Amino acid sequence: NGICSLFVLPDWMMRIWIHINLTLKITVRNDKIVAITDIQGDGASDNQSYIQKAAYGKNGTTGVVDQILNSGVADNIDVVSRATCSSNAIMEACKNALEGAKK
Repeated sequence: NGICSLFVLPDWMMRIWIHINLTLKITVRNDKIVAITDIQGDGASDNQSYIQKAAYGKNGTTGVVDQILNSGVADNIDVVSRATCSSNAIMEACKNALEGAKK
């Protein structure tokens, strides 16, 4: 699932929409997320680096994948700075997977 986010760029004070379509495999067991794999995205050529930062962290920051796997859910997860849209897209997909698993 993809997500759109509104960002304000301070250098130009412009507002832009960023849209990222992600695909990923999420394994849910006993109402907990136990695996997140095969994370891929589309769009601009540099999106993959943001997706990797969001998923696995950067410069000692824990990525959203480890945070989600440690808690089993996608609530109260810290986004990775400078990879906010990708972080949100991964969390949204995980929330959708948990909801879908309950049905």
